[in-house]
Amino acid sequence: MASTSEQKADTAQTRSRRAHYRIIYPLRKRPSLLCGEVTYAVVNLSESGVQVTCPPEQSLVVDAPVAGLIRFADGSETPVKGAVLRRDRNRAVIRFSQRVPLRVIMEQQRQLIQESLA
Repeated sequence: MASTSEQKADTAQTRSRRAHYRIIYPLRKRPSLLCGEVTYAVVNLSESGVQVTCPPEQSLVVDAPVAGLIRFADGSETPVKGAVLRRDRNRAVIRFSQRVPLRVIMEQQRQLIQESLA
């Protein structure tokens, strides 16, 4: 069994391998991914993908195409398009075929920091 320090090192290495900065949203600040009639809560977001909550009864399956809008807490929206990369019991990861602009990611991060300082 790995020690706590080894687990922390593994987590740090995983983060450093990611190509894009990832925003991890607090539970009460999560944006929504709107796909037709279905709305998913965004757990985290980067330029290249998103992780959403997805109960087992909802229809996101691996390799399925996804298109919709991410609606942020401030009311702004950004269109997204991609495919489901992986799925577990309660979450799905979607890789975007067209990246979310970095300015959108940075603005979201700025807003979260400002709100946490207020």
